[in-house]
Amino acid sequence: MSTSTIYGFILDDSTSKGSRIDLTAEFDKDYGTLVGEPANYLVNKGYVKDIRDTRLVMSDVSVKNGVSIVFDTDRIPEGVFDGNNFSVSDQSRFFNIVDRLLFQNTLTDSAVETILTDDSSLFNGYVQESAIHSDVRKTTQIYNADNEPSDVIVPDWIEFKYSTTTGEYTFHLWFSKKSFSENYPYVTITNVLPPFNLSVLTDPAKLLQYGNLNMLVSSSTYIFDQTNLEAIARDQNGVYSFPTKYMIDSSRSIQLPFAVTYCGPKAPAPLECRKAIREYLESNTSVTSDVLEAILPEIYISCRFYIAPLWDVYSVRSERDVYNSIWKLKTIKNKVDKVFTEFSEDWKDNYLEMLTNAQSKVIAVSLPDTNNDTLFSVLDQHPTYQDYSSQVPGWKYMTDATQEFAGKLIRAMAVLEGTTISTEFRTVELNGLDYISFAAGKAEYLLLTPESYRQLVS
Repeated sequence: MSTSTIYGFILDDSTSKGSRIDLTAEFDKDYGTLVGEPANYLVNKGYVKDIRDTRLVMSDVSVKNGVSIVFDTDRIPEGVFDGNNFSVSDQSRFFNIVDRLLFQNTLTDSAVETILTDDSSLFNGYVQESAIHSDVRKTTQIYNADNEPSDVIVPDWIEFKYSTTTGEYTFHLWFSKKSFSENYPYVTITNVLPPFNLSVLTDPAKLLQYGNLNMLVSSSTYIFDQTNLEAIARDQNGVYSFPTKYMIDSSRSIQLPFAVTYCGPKAPAPLECRKAIREYLESNTSVTSDVLEAILPEIYISCRFYIAPLWDVYSVRSERDVYNSIWKLKTIKNKVDKVFTEFSEDWKDNYLEMLTNAQSKVIAVSLPDTNNDTLFSVLDQHPTYQDYSSQVPGWKYMTDATQEFAGKLIRAMAVLEGTTISTEFRTVELNGLDYISFAAGKAEYLLLTPESYRQLVS
């Protein structure tokens, strides 16, 4: 049975008079209240409210009524909280579980697990041994029904699985606003701001009339100066400038920036930006997708490749360390298994590729994303690829598309090795790992940073 993870925040009236962290003895409203910028992370808010007459009776903790879960309705599977799937009894038992995990206080994890599994009348639906909580737990002040305060140890978040008649769901629920603001996983693009009027933007010849190419490349000033950004960005967490290739004609292109407003703790990934820009243009112009793709080819990129340079496969020399040009397949296999843990063995057996680059000759391993629809091989896209730099004669034997790919790979590797800095590449964080990203041809390439690589292989 597949499990969907539902992310939400616990709103709790028992902390409404403020929370106190024991280390500072100062009042802090971090727990049970979601206000300010982090509240914007949840774009289309939905609520599951506690319908119990009284909260769970616990021998060690007493809390006043008033608890609910807030979440983004666009980020949960359809029908999760439907009455046929999530009954009144489910709702009561669900909040019993939340109470017991949230106010574990001084009880051990094993003691709480025993309570949850032994009393089915209160906790039926809880999936055995699924409860976990944050490593961070702090003493905070809560109030009971008589508004009397007490100190209780609470976690930043709780997580558990709950089973209904139609499915099993993982609930990851924050109680700390600070932890939520730092770790909420979703980013939602809410608006796209084009650099020019769409009738101009979709006509390269007309766009050229507005100035020279240098001015067009720096036209992000147009976005921010000419748009009432304050009104558009209201209730957003940020505005992100995203440059993409714009074809002036068959032989000339520039990097033309769009801006996207977003809600979430970090800027959206390039693939998300491209999708949002593509959907915006297709919805707001009468130009066909074929014409749009010819003008803005990179916004139609939907395939992604992960490239992991093997940063620690080198020979130590007195003059300098050198990357190997002879490799043991067992070494590569061991590194691949540590770097690509989320891919199946069959996927790695079928699609793993190795390549070197002219920047340092370091070997890199590559895998396509499992969601790619048509592209699964770097070699198939670039059969003429060689690890040549543009200064050697062999460079001319690569096709134009492959020269673009090779040039970007060389420059990206130089950035990762720290020999240069560049604004050409975007940093992307996925599953706690950092990559730098570039687009070439019909694919996006994510290069694993040395720091994230060493985090995996260590």
